[in-house]
Amino acid sequence: MKTINLYGARIFLLATVLAAFALTATTSVFAQDLNQRRAEAMKLVRENRYIDALPIFEEIAVLLPKDAEVWAHYGVAILVNSSTLETPAARKAERKRAIQALTKAKQLGTDVVTALHYLDVIPPDGGDADAYSSDAEVDKYIREGEGHFGRGEYAEAFKSYEKAYKLNPKSYEAALFMGDSLYGAKRYADSEKWFAKAAEIDPDREEAYRYWGDALFYQGKSREGYRKIAEAFIADPFSRVVRDRFFRAVEEVQGRLAPGCQVIPPGGKISGDIKFDFGLLRAENGTIYWKLYDETHLAWQMTEFGKRFPDEKEYRRSLPEETAALRKVVEAVKKDTKLKTPDESLTNLVKLDEAGLLEAYIFFVRPNSEIFEDYYDYRKNNRDKLRLFLFENFFVF
Repeated sequence: MKTINLYGARIFLLATVLAAFALTATTSVFAQDLNQRRAEAMKLVRENRYIDALPIFEEIAVLLPKDAEVWAHYGVAILVNSSTLETPAARKAERKRAIQALTKAKQLGTDVVTALHYLDVIPPDGGDADAYSSDAEVDKYIREGEGHFGRGEYAEAFKSYEKAYKLNPKSYEAALFMGDSLYGAKRYADSEKWFAKAAEIDPDREEAYRYWGDALFYQGKSREGYRKIAEAFIADPFSRVVRDRFFRAVEEVQGRLAPGCQVIPPGGKISGDIKFDFGLLRAENGTIYWKLYDETHLAWQMTEFGKRFPDEKEYRRSLPEETAALRKVVEAVKKDTKLKTPDESLTNLVKLDEAGLLEAYIFFVRPNSEIFEDYYDYRKNNRDKLRLFLFENFFVF
């Protein structure tokens, strides 16, 4: 029978307990330090200092493999820093690395709109769209400014962007980023001049309007701010970041769809594809004419689309078709002299048509990805109608 060394057993037990205690203490300190480093990184993100935050994200992201917010901002930080690198190959490689981080964030369920937006617009391989300007000197100064901006050095960033602007006063990025530097320094009123210049250089890009709108909101000018953000929406209604900012602006000004724009057929909804319940249609209130809407679409699918778009091989729902279908309903209602109390869906539809806002209503209240293929062609000559709809008819305050 073996003799048990109780003294040795006690020493071993004590050592085990002390080791476990040390491990627990070390783990606790490590977790505390990790949380602190995460908080530091997020503070820098809130200050728009992504380049300063990048080294921290490089350190902590691998230790937080399930933290969607960390991976989202990590990807954005890589992207911001990539623009400061010297060669196109280096910038592309970093953009590819950024997309990998952003993809992981999306898989983890991130709701960081900026991260999701970059995934929408940058190819998985990083893409080749790279230069801020075809002029090497202008490009150099803008990248220099981006380096300063990413560190929160707004005065230095402004000077670099200004050098680019003086070389090329038609540079959208130079003017936009000069305004953004002033915005970053909380000089909101001063930033407006440069956002206005950028919007004048290219009225079909959304960034200047969006930044300008935020500058106005910070000055307490919410109605004016909403209008600028609505201009951004007109410029690019497809952009995730624009749509998010536009609808948040609507909430901030407590906007709502004007009653006159609420065209809701019986059994239908206020927005999205127009649908109705055939069993609820009545002759006495004119809703029976909603049948013409479906009949027109059927005709377009059978013959009209091919006549109108001979170069398109496959049928799609188009703006001319949607407009024609709604106008068939309008025409029938206006011709019916016996109709004394038409349904509100019909009276509102007639008013929109008479105001020339039917197309704007279709784009902004009844959006459809196929119809939106016609948006930019329509906007070329009808920006005033899109503005009128968003400013005066879509939302009221």
